[in-house]
Amino acid sequence: NLLQAGSMLSGSDDIGNHYRRIDDLWAAYDESVWYQSGAEYWTKVDSDVEGMLGGFGHISGTDIAGSASFIVPLIKDTKTTQTRVALDCGSGIGRISKHLLSKICGKVDLVDQNPQFIESAKEQLSNIPQIDRFYALGLQAFSPEENRYDIIWIQWVVGQIRDTDLVLFLKRCARGLTEKGLIVIKDNVNRKDEFIMDTGDHSITRNRDHLLSIFRESGLQIIKENVQTNFPSSLFPVHIFALRSA
Repeated sequence: NLLQAGSMLSGSDDIGNHYRRIDDLWAAYDESVWYQSGAEYWTKVDSDVEGMLGGFGHISGTDIAGSASFIVPLIKDTKTTQTRVALDCGSGIGRISKHLLSKICGKVDLVDQNPQFIESAKEQLSNIPQIDRFYALGLQAFSPEENRYDIIWIQWVVGQIRDTDLVLFLKRCARGLTEKGLIVIKDNVNRKDEFIMDTGDHSITRNRDHLLSIFRESGLQIIKENVQTNFPSSLFPVHIFALRSA
């Protein structure tokens, strides 16, 4: 299980500290410190696409195209996933809601821990009728409304959430899905057999096995997986997972 996996995963941070087990990382950072430090980092980030993508704003179009090519055929192929309501998790200013989710779903809700980003999203998306609800809350504390969402999109944010909290959040997401709903996770994946912590924003980049152990612990199974193409080689590989309750 996840606790056993945690005892075997090692890793390091970006200032030279090595952690023999991932549990040692979590022990080194009190839970409240972890989330508060991460939240403080994002208060200093500009409310624009460049800020959302850490200076890589030029990849936004490629990212959206890769996401669309992943989800649209999946919806058509399964003929079971509805597109009535989507949830954009860690939405920031609503980049994905604007360019992807609002184009394929009848309603889109947004949730982000940063109230500034939510206010910017309200302003920038005010002319898009599909945009529905806004929540200013960290995902570790957020519970999606049960049985509301056909698609729950979680991109470039799972690294901010500690392992045990991520499992609990994904279980809550599963309860938030409609009968044939999907959870989509798109995030950086470390090629090496270890995790890497970023001390700037208090996040970790997990490897694929680490993510899979979290999915299993959450009661989810992968129904489709792709790797994003045409990103700069300096970036981590970015995987897209479509998940459903096992």
